[in-house]
Amino acid sequence: MTALLLEGLSVIVTIEPISETTRELASAYIIKKWLTAQMLIRDEIIDCTAIDGFIVLDESRENVVGLITYIYRDTACEIVTLNSERPRTGIGTALIEKVKQTAIAFGCKTLRLLTSNDNLNAIGFYQKRGFELVGLRLGAIDWERESLNPQIPVIGHNGIPIHHEIDFSLNLE
Repeated sequence: MTALLLEGLSVIVTIEPISETTRELASAYIIKKWLTAQMLIRDEIIDCTAIDGFIVLDESRENVVGLITYIYRDTACEIVTLNSERPRTGIGTALIEKVKQTAIAFGCKTLRLLTSNDNLNAIGFYQKRGFELVGLRLGAIDWERESLNPQIPVIGHNGIPIHHEIDFSLNLE
């Protein structure tokens, strides 16, 4: 566990691996935030409720404040989901750091993730943390919406139509 003092708040929360005792809470949170447990990541369907991750609970330990999930692919670690209920407090950054440390310990050479073209806040957030834009998957979200998950909205953040995935990578060497 890692203690975290949230920026601008006098609250200490802990980051801990998702475990048997927190898996149910984490799974419910994932489904609430993403409307499904299944994600299509680089043409592979991933059950986000069954993979590794880290969770931040509130002081009562009954509510999720932040959550990140990830998988390993060869020499890369892929962030699958990242959410924070308290933006601009350091939770998202701390969760990425935990995954980064874990990936390095596992021998990964890169940390990767995908985000949608409408998610301007995420695009800036990742770049500020050293991730580089390494690819654009044109029409990937249109295809996913039509083939696998019709719940994906057509219009996203800031009224921007959602069509594409943006590929980010962080070198860990």
